[in-house]
Amino acid sequence: MAHRLPRIAFLTSLVVVPAQIALCDIAYFQTNLTSDLPGVAANQDTNLVNPWGIAFSPTSPAWISDNGTGLSTLYNGAGQTIPLVVTVPPPGGGMPPSAPTGVVFNGTGDFGGSHFIFATEDGTISAWTSGTSATLEVDNSASGAVYKGLTLGNNGGTELLYAANFNSGAVDVFN
Repeated sequence: MAHRLPRIAFLTSLVVVPAQIALCDIAYFQTNLTSDLPGVAANQDTNLVNPWGIAFSPTSPAWISDNGTGLSTLYNGAGQTIPLVVTVPPPGGGMPPSAPTGVVFNGTGDFGGSHFIFATEDGTISAWTSGTSATLEVDNSASGAVYKGLTLGNNGGTELLYAANFNSGAVDVFN
């Protein structure tokens, strides 16, 4: 009899748990806030072509990397544009537009005090502190670097920037 009780409890759980899950009313609603195409979303922004990265600071709106236009546009919570549009520069000697992908907020004093940092498929890292243009900081285009993602991390008290280099299959690290 001692062995039957655990089996009964186990079998009961197999019946009760799926029944509880089936009774849950799980639903979500998609709201298209912004699109570059007319009539697709509540707001239209022609700069929002092939958006990639998104970043926030504790006090800023959303910063989006516009891969198809070489820009970063800012949006409030309703998806409406904020007047600041930042140009992400192409590699040295390259023709605009650049192709930004990753963007991170930099809340440290490191990296020249820049507030937002961008990676591009062109193999560059650019930083923004103020104004309408980011500044080219790293240009690895000649080596064929293709940066798709970007993050900041602290390693033993040192702030590091990690860039996913899809061409080399590695993560490039900057300090």
